[in-house]
Amino acid sequence: MSLSKIYNPIRNELGSIERVLAQSLESTSDKYILEINRYLLESPGKRLRPALVILSAYASKSSQSPRINQEQIVALGAAVELIHMASLIHDDSIDHADMRHNKPSIDAKWGTEVSIALGDYLYAKAFELVAVCKNTEVLKCLSQAMAAMCEGELIQVKERDNLELKKRQYLFIVKQKTAALMASCCRAGSASVNGKLIYKEALSNYGLNFGIAFQVMDDYRDLTSKTEDLGKPAGLDWQMGEVTLPFLLLPKLKRKKLLNSNTNLSLIKEALDKSGAFLKTRQFIEDYINRAKKSLRACENSCYKESLAGLTDFINPALSTTKISCPIRKGGVNKRV
Repeated sequence: MSLSKIYNPIRNELGSIERVLAQSLESTSDKYILEINRYLLESPGKRLRPALVILSAYASKSSQSPRINQEQIVALGAAVELIHMASLIHDDSIDHADMRHNKPSIDAKWGTEVSIALGDYLYAKAFELVAVCKNTEVLKCLSQAMAAMCEGELIQVKERDNLELKKRQYLFIVKQKTAALMASCCRAGSASVNGKLIYKEALSNYGLNFGIAFQVMDDYRDLTSKTEDLGKPAGLDWQMGEVTLPFLLLPKLKRKKLLNSNTNLSLIKEALDKSGAFLKTRQFIEDYINRAKKSLRACENSCYKESLAGLTDFINPALSTTKISCPIRKGGVNKRV
């Protein structure tokens, strides 16, 4: 299922988020900063995190709920995208990555000093937008997610080249580095419209499981996809010494022999495939996708709930069972529904 179809019910809101992002990043009078910010806007990415915010907000709305303030949820959606952008810029700097979205990374184009400062700048811009929501629960939710992301990154760097890494340690890194923000997007989206506790918890669990499946799939694709499909060099995680799930599913001695050798990526892929590690990784992803879908049962039936389920199908099309039946609503950021 394509993202455009999944995003159909919130197309207007996502369009508004693009405008808010442009306004936020083009508000500077400095031509140098403006050049860098416009470079960022040229590669929009999938906008998964803003979509999680908006879909969760509408999935939390019942017939008895008050009207939704679209300006606030659009500001929140733009904020989480800025947080995500900042984290990618810092990741590329840490990894010395040359490419992002099939273009030179900020680090490659402007240098590490600019990458660090720009990431901090985007975090600050994000919380300017969070302030629009005037909601302390949303602020706490995103602050905790950012702390978790930083912790996950620090632990991941510490554990590079650790061939004794445990599966539970790997999973903790995945939760902190990626899934925590996605869970926070869902909970914050629900909190921004004063959703019931049952919705907040269900959507937060959905986001956590979705985030785990998403990151493990990303790690899997790092070893199985081509550079042009990834938008960055294939095998980058392996080159940086990160021991991801496919390696952890190998017997320890075989893992050590494979990673301690000068084996090239194609031979590593062949070994992982023959061992069944790739198959087990796909099964692991499927398990978390199913957990995410199960979490949605607590929410009332709606096209927004369908789109959230559809996002799990986007991660793994082989499991696609979702039909999106919601028509596009009319109106933009200034309309309350």
